[in-house]
Amino acid sequence: MVIVSSRASNNGNLNANLDRLQAGRQAKHDARLDTLLTFYRDHPGATVSDAGRMVGVSRQTVYTYLSELETAGRVRKNGNGVEVLQ
Repeated sequence: MVIVSSRASNNGNLNANLDRLQAGRQAKHDARLDTLLTFYRDHPGATVSDAGRMVGVSRQTVYTYLSELETAGRVRKNGNGVEVLQ
């Protein structure tokens, strides 16, 4: 019986650690999105490469982030660059 109790406790600790890691990753992701929004607000005609260098991510990640932001209605690609809507 003690082993089961110990395992349950270990699972609880593992879940708590995983939750903290996930929260940290989400915070980093959100901070990068905010940085990208600020960058495009100040430089609407900038290239994806420029944005990636500024945020510290690859071009593909910038495309992924822009897709997320566009789906959320926070940016719009307007043919001349990226327009921040909010």
